[in-house]
Amino acid sequence: MSILAPLRSKPIALIWSGLALGAIGDQLYAVALVWMAVALMGAGAGYLSALQAGATLAAALFGGIWADSWDHRRTMIAADLLRAAIILAFVALASIAPLSVAMLIPTALGVAALQAFFRPALQAILPRLAGDPRQLPATNALFDATERIARLSGPLIVGALSGIVPVIHFFTLDAVTFLGSAAAVATVGRALPRRRPRASAETARMLSRIGAGIRRGAAAVRAQPLIAYGIGSGGVLNGLWYVVMFLAVPLVIARRGLAIGAGSGSLGAYAAVMASYGAVNLATNLVVGNRPLPHRPARLIFSGNAVLGLGLALMGAAMALLPERWLLPALMAAAGLAAAGGPMQDIPFATLRQTLFAPGDIAAVMRLYMVATQSGLLLGMVAAPPLLTAFGPAAVVLACGGGIIMIGAIGLARFGPTALSPACAPSPILVPDQSRRL
Repeated sequence: MSILAPLRSKPIALIWSGLALGAIGDQLYAVALVWMAVALMGAGAGYLSALQAGATLAAALFGGIWADSWDHRRTMIAADLLRAAIILAFVALASIAPLSVAMLIPTALGVAALQAFFRPALQAILPRLAGDPRQLPATNALFDATERIARLSGPLIVGALSGIVPVIHFFTLDAVTFLGSAAAVATVGRALPRRRPRASAETARMLSRIGAGIRRGAAAVRAQPLIAYGIGSGGVLNGLWYVVMFLAVPLVIARRGLAIGAGSGSLGAYAAVMASYGAVNLATNLVVGNRPLPHRPARLIFSGNAVLGLGLALMGAAMALLPERWLLPALMAAAGLAAAGGPMQDIPFATLRQTLFAPGDIAAVMRLYMVATQSGLLLGMVAAPPLLTAFGPAAVVLACGGGIIMIGAIGLARFGPTALSPACAPSPILVPDQSRRL
């Protein structure tokens, strides 16, 4: 099934149009935020990313558990509007006072925390929008392609405008995209299939207890060892990936003064690396997304881990061995290789999360996944600044790439023979080959 086929559904087309706009804004914000943080804090910018991860984690643990019982569409709209307000307030303050870490931190924390409400709500809505479970792989590929397109177009926009537009106004553009996203989600209205609210006293008591939502997700994944390993290892992988792409790479580019051409500035060079990552990300998404879920999805998922790790390791080798004139092209090429691994993991894993669990558990499982990934990001970014100081960016990046390769190798050895049967059925189950237990 083509990844464009879901757009024939009006609700999916409406949600997608908003997310396409918002995803580009997210990338403008991400690149600008990292660049500001590196300029103000150097290697200590990792601590800002750690704080962001902590904010997302806290929101998922202490706020998101109630959000499962809310209307998911309204949750998404509110999250978009609040993020736009926070960013516009930051831009207004920065226009009248010198930019400082004290201004940057609350903005980054507020935007990160609201992500813990938006993403699980989106994951819970998608199966209802798709209707037919067989359409879920294409639907996931379509929405995943949105982020891949943004990873290409966002940095390209930053690179093209970096010499014209002040960095602060990439935040302004992000706020505008959040407003557009909220408007698009709002237009879905009655076109979105309704769900029955969980209003029993027992459910209400469960949601009122701190951590109940995480326990619910943990209970759901306990019976699915492949998902459990994917969530746990995903936390480590996410932390290592962020250390490389959002700390070590911009730090090296800034310190070594890399630029695409005379007068382009180092921000343009960093945008070029991220755009290279985004271009291959998108191309791989189109290949993976146009194929049905494989009979043995673990092979695709963990091969993707290995490809990602290899690309990052090559970035570390380039930092250690190459002179300045060759370093930027090498970083772009290695980033492209690493990017090919992302869709190989993300698309099949998202489909498994949405088809292996009861509809009421999907948001809880997604929240557990977010807790794992944000915990990994938090730990990685706390550990990274002293490690970068002690061993240098090249050694740290090599170690991160090697760690991700190891995650993929262990996953392939343990779950490679695991088959999914029947593929994309309404309630598929994981069944192992007779020679191996899950």
